[in-house]
Amino acid sequence: MKKNDVRFLVDYLSFSVTRLDFLNLDSDPQYICERIQAKFFLRGLQYTERHSFYGYLSTYNAQGITICFGGREDIYIQLSGTGCRAFETLNKGLTWEKYISYLFMTYPTMHISRFDVACDTFDLLQIEKIQRYTMAEKFVSKWRTYLVQVGNKENSVIWGSPKSDFRCRIYDKTDERKQKGIAEVPENWVRCEFQLRNEAAQSFYKSWVNLGDLSSVFLAILRNQLIYYSSYDGVHTDRMVIVGWWKQLLGNAGRCKMAYQGGMEYNLDNLRDYVVKQAGSSVRAYIEAVGPEKLLADVSVRPLNDRQLALLDGVRHDIICKKEVSGCDSSSKM
Repeated sequence: MKKNDVRFLVDYLSFSVTRLDFLNLDSDPQYICERIQAKFFLRGLQYTERHSFYGYLSTYNAQGITICFGGREDIYIQLSGTGCRAFETLNKGLTWEKYISYLFMTYPTMHISRFDVACDTFDLLQIEKIQRYTMAEKFVSKWRTYLVQVGNKENSVIWGSPKSDFRCRIYDKTDERKQKGIAEVPENWVRCEFQLRNEAAQSFYKSWVNLGDLSSVFLAILRNQLIYYSSYDGVHTDRMVIVGWWKQLLGNAGRCKMAYQGGMEYNLDNLRDYVVKQAGSSVRAYIEAVGPEKLLADVSVRPLNDRQLALLDGVRHDIICKKEVSGCDSSSKM
């Protein structure tokens, strides 16, 4: 590996499609596994049957690729890091973006349950420095929690709650490989990895499609989520000085927000906290300056995103239900 080399890769993918979305009702069960291999570009390996899990009746595995079907209404495919490398060997020229796009276009019920995307650095980052800056809290992060692990088993910094659908793990890949007894391992290999599940995985994929490049979307989201700095007054972000090694990793990447925010539930309490606590003084000043009618007129032309529309639908539904219950109570008293 060259000094300051940076590489991006898909390192885990699991997804499911419904059985009826994939198979005809009269499909011969004897050939289901072969058909799955063909349709999902997984042919060319020696699959062996293994102990089933997740309630499926049949499970087959080869080189980190797992196929599950039967006993449930869906078909499940899992590719570990080893499985992703095997997939790339089987399908040279087929990019991950094209493959995942094919799955979404072909199977309406396609659902990504887990998606890991990694950025490998060589002689660029040092896990000890990242741990030190994290412990000193010399960072600005959208993640609320972090875990620093220091020891002879693992050296890492993990951002995000274990229950979150969006986490980031930065760790010493050289040390991890040596712990497994692998002899030939590049030195100073640090991996920065997004671990995405469910809605967060779908959101990352959508951003990937919009930006058109895995490295661009990874670094843009990383820049939006986490910044390590050498100096910052805590107020003026435009004056923040990003520490050199983090700035070198991010390069010229812009910012890209995740449509899905790290497992946080979006509800009326979240909305009130944002409006009152973060923008309350500005809202009050504007109302006192021009009046509430002008404020309502100005914001009425602003578009609502999917989560905001879903929240409004829920609130309206609750109001209707309360009116119906109230009406029933009134009629029962008559």
